[in-house]
Amino acid sequence: MCSALQEPIIIQELERRQVRLEGARGNTVWEYREAPPPQWYAPVPEHLKNASTHAFEDIGNNSSPTATVKSKISQQCTIL
Repeated sequence: MCSALQEPIIIQELERRQVRLEGARGNTVWEYREAPPPQWYAPVPEHLKNASTHAFEDIGNNSSPTATVKSKISQQCTIL
């Protein structure tokens, strides 16, 4: 299925991946999990739901500090 030009690239990428994974798996600082933590599938708390909802609403809102900074930058910058 692979052409003669693709095969060396695929082999090289597999070798590169193997070296990268050996380094990650050889790290003794971290422990790999067998399963996700028990609270992994718990519902998101209400205060976090509300915070993310308001954050997305503020993206298009000019009253947010980020929008104010962006509008000031776009008014003052000139690219020559």
